[in-house]
Amino acid sequence: MTFRKLTSGSVSLPGADSFPIYKQLPTDNSCGPRCILMVADYFEMERGRKLYAHEWSRVLEVTMKNDLTRDGGTSWEDMVRGLSAVGLNCKHIRGATPESSRRALSRPLERNHPVIVNCKIPYRGKPVRHYAVLVAMDDELLHFADPFPHKDTPAHSLRPVPWSEFQAGRWSKGATVWGRERWAVEVAYIAK
Repeated sequence: MTFRKLTSGSVSLPGADSFPIYKQLPTDNSCGPRCILMVADYFEMERGRKLYAHEWSRVLEVTMKNDLTRDGGTSWEDMVRGLSAVGLNCKHIRGATPESSRRALSRPLERNHPVIVNCKIPYRGKPVRHYAVLVAMDDELLHFADPFPHKDTPAHSLRPVPWSEFQAGRWSKGATVWGRERWAVEVAYIAK
């Protein structure tokens, strides 16, 4: 997995360079459940196992109504329900300004909690709503475990996105942006 050395102001999950990355097909809308699968498997040691097949089936049912090509993909509400269905807790994160956004995203990583971010990515020249897992960041770049098979990112590599691009309020061609809504969730596993 490719992961460049972080610069100043960096924070990352332990084992960020080996974070599980599971790709969706370019023609399906399964980024939401794939992010849940990646995060659940990241917590393999705490959970005592990777996600079981019946748990994955439940995630697909809750988030996609068992239809990976469903228009609109996974709603924010269904993402939260899917995380809960496999015993993961989440806390909403929002950032109004660039500085509050950086703080809001770095704090969970400091607690060793991945962050599922709702953003917009380019697909066939248009912006589409998308989920990816933030696993590391520094003053220049954010590093995502991204389920979308971007042509410029090797299959099992973290996707680097410049802060200047990510925190733009509006989408521009080819950019990955957080946009105006700035919705994300910190994900944690709390043993019962």
